[in-house]
Amino acid sequence: MRSKRNLLWVSAVLLILLGSPSLWAGGQKETAGKAAAVEKKISILTWNISFYEKNIRGWISDFEKENPNTKVEWLDKKGSEWDTFFQTQLASGNAPDILDIQGPLFAKYAAMGALLEVGPYINRDAETKDRYNKNIIKSAYTYNGKVYEVPFYFAPSVLYYNKIMFKNAGLKKLPETFDELMNYAGKLTKEEKSGFLTLNFDWYWWPLFRCNGVRLLTPDNKKAAFNTEVAVKTLETLAEMTQKGAIAKISWTARWKVPNDAFGAGNIGMYYSNGSAYHNFAKSGAEWVSPDTVGVGSFPGRWTLPGSHGFAINSASKYPEKAWKLVKIITNDKWSEVFIKRTNIFTGNNKIDNEFLKSPELKKDQLKLDILKTQLQNMDRLTGPTIAQDARVKDAFYNELQKALFGEKTAKAALNSAEKAINSILAE
Repeated sequence: MRSKRNLLWVSAVLLILLGSPSLWAGGQKETAGKAAAVEKKISILTWNISFYEKNIRGWISDFEKENPNTKVEWLDKKGSEWDTFFQTQLASGNAPDILDIQGPLFAKYAAMGALLEVGPYINRDAETKDRYNKNIIKSAYTYNGKVYEVPFYFAPSVLYYNKIMFKNAGLKKLPETFDELMNYAGKLTKEEKSGFLTLNFDWYWWPLFRCNGVRLLTPDNKKAAFNTEVAVKTLETLAEMTQKGAIAKISWTARWKVPNDAFGAGNIGMYYSNGSAYHNFAKSGAEWVSPDTVGVGSFPGRWTLPGSHGFAINSASKYPEKAWKLVKIITNDKWSEVFIKRTNIFTGNNKIDNEFLKSPELKKDQLKLDILKTQLQNMDRLTGPTIAQDARVKDAFYNELQKALFGEKTAKAALNSAEKAINSILAE
């Protein structure tokens, strides 16, 4: 009797062990004859858009309905934290599957082999092949001839101007050359008011050189190309106009809020910034900012900065196909329309962006409409490098630029130092 009871006990234990997937080293195992499947998990890291949580949950809900065996984890980090967080996760082998990356930062990770090339995914799929703006794909999301991101949103730079100050100075149209820009800046400067203001991050000052024909790097991106007589003269002029106050000194020292507030206060004649700046300076200048008092147009030469964010896929993702499916949902017509209506910022979805320009809500705000039209008109004139060493090259140039602008170095000496530093970086 005892041996029979022992046999029954051993049999029961074996049934438990064999029937309990969680006790197997290989994880869950699909049960034969049932619809149960191994649950997968993918994660997405966004860049400082916690305000958009409701809609992000919508992306995830749509995805999980179509992929019931896959769960999505959402993470969001401020811009100052994003890069450090991603590098830490990358080193630990726990990097998110999908990444919302700002500007050319993606090139650094593409060069490291950390990002999946998504060009083939776009081209193989009839649903996405013609979805995205080709100019923005080529200029802002391509590195070494390969596409590593799809557009999430972009707000190209534009030139805002104070119509009141223009009228008082007798100016009737926007400047079309660098020399005209500087001439206008001088005429608009009076007492506490400055004629021109630019942002100083993400290469926003570079069009000041580009509109004079100065190129940053050689076509192969291997050497500096900017140290020319024209560049020296350009920098000398910028330094002179800064010292006179015609170019606001905060152009070279402040970041985002201060320049927006300065233009919103009515103290700046022309402001070179991105399309989304309108929502910020309109708040600080709520009493006077309107389509009758503020205008917008192209920078001389129509040069513009992308102001882009895109979605990339981690090359180490266990489920790249699932990640791609989520990216497709985020950038589809439904969610692109929600995004542009919420933010008034382009999505890169050709159909939705162009339909929005015809929408009734834009007819209520002519300035907003003009900003968006100007951005799309200049998409063939995007400038700024897409290189793996972007941050280091930018810092090397800007460090010397500031010294020349504030009289610590001559323009020639500053450009010589910048050239030497950048060539050293590119040669590594």
